[in-house]
Order: sequence, then structure tokens, then C-alpha cells
Amino acid sequence: DGKTIGSMGVSRDVTQAKRDQEALRASEERFRDLVDNATDLIHSTDMDGNFLFVNNAWKRTLGYSDADLASIRLMDILSDGNVRESALNWLTTPEANPETQTWSAWFLTKDKRRILLEGTSNVRKENGVAIASRSIMRDITAAHAAQEQLLKHTEKEKALFQASEHMFWTVDHRIALTSFNQGYKDMIERLHGSTPVINMDKNTPRELFASKEYHDFWQAKYADVFKGNAARFETDLLDRNGERVCNEIYL
Repeated sequence: DGKTIGSMGVSRDVTQAKRDQEALRASEERFRDLVDNATDLIHSTDMDGNFLFVNNAWKRTLGYSDADLASIRLMDILSDGNVRESALNWLTTPEANPETQTWSAWFLTKDKRRILLEGTSNVRKENGVAIASRSIMRDITAAHAAQEQLLKHTEKEKALFQASEHMFWTVDHRIALTSFNQGYKDMIERLHGSTPVINMDKNTPRELFASKEYHDFWQAKYADVFKGNAARFETDLLDRNGERVCNEIYL
């Protein structure tokens, strides 16, 4: 007759499911916190290069906001055309390229500075289909600049060492030559009529390379030098043609 005579209830124990959900949420939050606060620059893009995610270090380093990222692609901030083409090729034809790739590239910051990033990218797939790329990069701009500066200094030192108007040489504790420049070679040939030779074989007697008197002279000069004392002196010799040769020497 349509009268309500009672109600029926159905229940199930969802305690474990709740715990699993809360544990998953906590794990995701910890992972997100780890990624967001990592010192490495982390970004993810879809296969067209549109940004899906960047972490805080990435934003701080390159200066782009979430609003900026909504209207630019990865290729837009790569400063080198060849790298842009390679990145586009890697994203658009993932089946023809390695799933993981180590690379470095100059990126453009929001204020148009160039910074050099280096890192690794890989492809994320679902059901065998590439759907996104993930990259972990680090800023090596300062390290690159330091390396370039060191290279310039090294080249300058090499040029100075090879300058023929000065004589440069190095010896080990045996007073055996370990390096010399063209100026030293020319002077030795002028004075002694022989070409200086590097003696790196510690079992080879020094007398095979020069006379005992020659080595005794330099042994006396280097005695204090190897104790940490600088030496300055002059030599006054005759070359093979009987011409006087005066050298000022610093050790």
C-alpha cells in the first residue's frame, strides 16, 4: 500500500582504502616538495614542446612565470638553431631516437641572457606511445666560463713559454730536463753544439745528456732552489764561434 516500513543500510570497511589514499597523497606531496625544492632544474613537456611542469629552481634560473610558460615552447627558449632542430626532432620522432638523452644547450632567460644547461632527458610513455618528456638539468654557465678563462690563460702561458726571446725550462730533482722552449733549445745549441733532450727515464745517467762539470755547476745552483730559495745569477760564456754570450738567469 506504499507505506514506509523501514530502511536498509549497506556498509563496507574502507579503513585500509583511506589509509592507502592518505599514504599516496602524502607520498605525492613529499615527491612534489622534493622536486620543487631540488637544486637541479626540472621540466616536463608534451611531445610538441609545450611545458607541462617546471620546478622552482627552473623558474628562478630562467625567470619565466607560469603565465609565461603557457604561451611558449621549449624550442622558443633554446638559443641555438641546431639545438632547436635537434630538440624538435627528438620530441616529434621519439621512435627514431634514444628514449634517454644526455645533452647541453644554451637557454634564453626571460631577460634575454644566455645560460648553459646540461642534463638528461627521457620520454614517458603510456601504452607504448610517447606522451611527454622529462628533463633534469643543471646550470653550468659559471663552470663553462671558468673553463674558457682557464683555456685562455693556458694558451697565453703556452705562447709565453714558447717565445724565443726568452729561455724557459723545467727540471726535476735530478736536474734532468722535463720541458723547454725554443729559446732554450737555440741557446744550448749555440753554446754546446747539441740539442737538449728530455730525460724522463730515471734510470738513465745524466752524463749521457751533458758533461759531469755541467751538471755539477747546476747542482750547486739548484741546491738552495730546491729548499725554497729563489736564485738569480749571470753566466758569461763563449759560444762555439768564440763569441761572448751573457745570460741573466732566475731560478
